[in-house]
Order: sequence, then C-alpha cells, then structure tokens
Amino acid sequence: MGKGKRTKINFEQEREIQKQKEEMERAKKRKSALKTALISVLIILVGLGSILGSLGYVKLSENGFFARRNKVVSIGKNNVSVSMMQYLFNTVVDTYETDYADYLDQIGLNTNSDLKTQPCSLSEDDSSWYDYFLNTTKMQVEELLVLCEVAEKDGIKLDDNDIKYIDKCVAKFESAAEDNGQALEEYLSENYGSIVNINDIRKCYELTVIATKYQNKYAKGLSYTTEEIESYYNENKAEFLSASYLSQLISVPEDAEKDMAKLYNNEAKLKAEEIAKSKTADEFKEAVKEYLADTIVLENYSREEKETYVEEKLSYLEQQADYDVTTDSGEWIFSEDRKVGDTAVFKDEENGGYCVYYITAPAIKDTGDTKNARHILFSLDDYDESEAKDKAKTTLKDWLNGERTEESFASLATLNTGDTGSIYTGGLYENIRSGEMVDGFNSWIFDKKRKSGDTDVIETDYGWHVMYFVGDGYTAWKSDVVTKLKDNDYSEHLDDLKKKNKIKFKDSALKNVEFIFAETENEETTSDYVDFTE
Repeated sequence: MGKGKRTKINFEQEREIQKQKEEMERAKKRKSALKTALISVLIILVGLGSILGSLGYVKLSENGFFARRNKVVSIGKNNVSVSMMQYLFNTVVDTYETDYADYLDQIGLNTNSDLKTQPCSLSEDDSSWYDYFLNTTKMQVEELLVLCEVAEKDGIKLDDNDIKYIDKCVAKFESAAEDNGQALEEYLSENYGSIVNINDIRKCYELTVIATKYQNKYAKGLSYTTEEIESYYNENKAEFLSASYLSQLISVPEDAEKDMAKLYNNEAKLKAEEIAKSKTADEFKEAVKEYLADTIVLENYSREEKETYVEEKLSYLEQQADYDVTTDSGEWIFSEDRKVGDTAVFKDEENGGYCVYYITAPAIKDTGDTKNARHILFSLDDYDESEAKDKAKTTLKDWLNGERTEESFASLATLNTGDTGSIYTGGLYENIRSGEMVDGFNSWIFDKKRKSGDTDVIETDYGWHVMYFVGDGYTAWKSDVVTKLKDNDYSEHLDDLKKKNKIKFKDSALKNVEFIFAETENEETTSDYVDFTE
C-alpha cells in the first residue's frame, strides 16, 4: 500500500473524527442550555413556592390549623389544644366581666384593652389581669380533664341526650352569628380569635358534659346523718350565722386628762343609753343623727360641710357580723333569744367611750321549709310569648303521653330548657327557700296543696315553664349545712384525684393563648399571625 493512499485514509478519518467532535460539542452546548433553562425554571418555582408556602403558613396559623394540633395539656385520651384554651380563657373573662360589671372600674379592670398591660389588683405580686385569668382557666381545665379521666374509668360516656344537648349549645353560636348578620367564622373570630372554630367549642362542651355527669354522680352518692349535720353546724356556726344591726360609738376625747376622762365617759354612757331607748330603727337613726350634729362646731365648718359629715357617718350605721361570741357584745348579739328591736350599750375597751346597738336581724337558725322541683323553661329570649306558651304546653302534653316519670321529665328538660343553671341536672333545683325563685315559680312550689308528681305550665317574667314538683327538701339551715359538707367532701375528693392524675401544662403552648378584646377606634389593628409550631 503506497504512502498517498494511507494519507487519504487518515485524512478522511480525521475529518470524520472532527465531525463527531463538532457534533458532540453542539450537543454539549444544547445540553448546557437546557440545563440552564431548567435551573432557571426551578429557581422561579422554588421562589414561587416560598411565597405561596409563606402565605399558606400564615393562613394555616390564622385559622387555627397549628393551634388545634398544639396541645396545652393532655391526660389519657383527653386534651386541650391552644385553640380550645383560647376559647375557655375568653369565656372565663366574659363571665367575670358579666358577674362583676358594676365593680370593674373599682378593681382596675378594663376588658377593652390588653390584659397583659394591666396590673391585677387581686394579686399580691406584680402579675397582670391576663395572668390572673389564665391561672383561673388553668385550674378549671385541670379539674375538667381530671374528672373526664376518672369518668372514663367509671364508664361514664356521652349518651344520645348529651349529644342532642351539645348540638343545641353549638347551634346557639350559629344563631348568635346570624342575629349579628355575620358568618359563623367571622362571629367566632371577633369574639374568641381567628384560631377558634366551632369544633373547638364542641370539644369543650363534650368535656364539660362528661365532667359534670361525674360530679352529679359523685354528689348523689354523698349522704349525711342527722347527727353529722347537727354536729357540723354546732362546730362551725360562724359559717352559717350572721346578725344585722345598727351601731354607733359615742366617743370621748383622746387627749382628755384623767379626771376629765371619767366625766367624758359618764356623759358618753348617758348619751348611748338615751339612744338605746329608741323603739324603731328610724328612731335610732334620728337619735344618732342628732348626736352627730351636736359634735360639729359651726364656727369651724360651714352648714353644708356639717350636713355632709353627718350623712357620711350615718352611712356606717348598718353593720353585719358573722357568728363571734369572744366579746361581751358578741355574746349579746348572737344570743339565741335575741330579737328585732333589742338594744344594748357596751363599753368600748379599745377606743374608749360606749357603743350602742340596735338589732335589725338576729342570728337564728332558719327553720323554714325548702322544696325540690324540676322545670323546663321556654325563655322569652328564645321565643315570643305565644311561641313559648305553645312550646311549654306541647312539651307537657308529650310528657303526659309518655312514661310520666321524673326521669323522663329530666330528659325533656336537658333537651329543651332555656335555663342554663339547671340543664346539667335535668331541670332540678333542690332545697329552694321561699322567695328565692321568681314569683310565679315560687308561689307554685310553695302552694300548700302541692304534692309530689304534680305538673303544670306557668308563666313568669322569664317566659313559660313546665313544672314538676319533686317534694320537700331539708329544713333551710340543714340545707346550708349539707351543701357545705358536700362542698368540703368534693374539694377533698378532687384534690385526691389531682394527686393521682397529675397533669402538666405546656408553657410554650400557653404563651399563644390570647385575649380578644374590642379595640377602640384610635387603636390600630394588625393581622400578625402567631407561630404555633414549637
């Protein structure tokens, strides 16, 4: 083979190799360009995902997704989440605000601003009102979960009536939202925060009903003998007896010399004995008023100042004291033969002078009768008058057509009553004193012709009631003692249950519980979300 031939072949091979190299290079460039494009797309998608992820996270935080999964406390199968705790916390504040509405300014509580910035006047340390209500809620939640734990072991569960009752309670939130022209979600957010939904509230009701069923079962198992009741009463009279009276100290000058002090004391005694001759409370007040007026020297005070002074002193005339027989005056006030209108004068060994007393309500055992009754209220808050009346009559007719037992009446009460104070007891009120209930209710149960098993439909200022008379209760004073004994026994029992079923709150979760307050127009609102992922 000649040289020229080999050269041609090599040349052609080189050209082929070069072509392959060029093709590979072009392919490499195409691959590089594609890779670059893919990376760019991925960067865009990742960026977009971060934005959407953040927005989604905010949304999940705001609607309680994380709060619902973040448990504040757990025991057994039961737990309370951040969202449930927030509902319970705000409910505690709302209840307190309602119960003490007339005293909020005096105790320094403003429920229209942040509780964390308000020092609590009821605390000895520097804690805030937020701390006070959070601790109150924690105690309630602890009791709730401990009772639910032992209730489960005791076989207590929600039955069909309980479910229907809870459905009814939940429906009231929907009705409230509708009455306010709001969607349910908006209504709950405004009152309890955006993290609280209706399922959180339902779970709280479920725990409450189970705990209450256990409480009622425990209370029914408590009984006391006559000897136990009388013994506790005699040993703890201060818990049950109090007396009301008018009293005024006839004072003597503090800096009087010894020979003059005796004269002043004699004059004070005579003045006190003169006031003690009063036959009525009004006479007593008038006599004290004259004495106070005589103690003011007009040269030192204007007539208006004198009148103001007298009226202010008169406002302290009316006194009330718990049972205490450690002093001479105490023995007299709490004597068993004391009666309205009795007066007496005693030397004030501590302040000097003499104190005069007039009994307005003696401390005696309340031997009045009490009654036990069940009722089903169709409230005027829920129905107009004709609807409430029709509902009451229809409900009684249904009962009369059924088993006609106290148990069946209790079931109807649980499902239908508008009285939140007796829902858990099947409409039952025990040991009712005369005058404790609204007029129509009171007169019906204290009718001398009333006998066990009587039923009727009556009207009161609150609406229409279906009544069921259970029977006589304890004598009034015995009712007070039995209530106290049951309270003491339950407290001891609860303390024992807490020791056996210890629970621990998760501080990192508790810090996310917020108070939802109505901000003023000058305050700026924000939409900051809370991180519940700790």
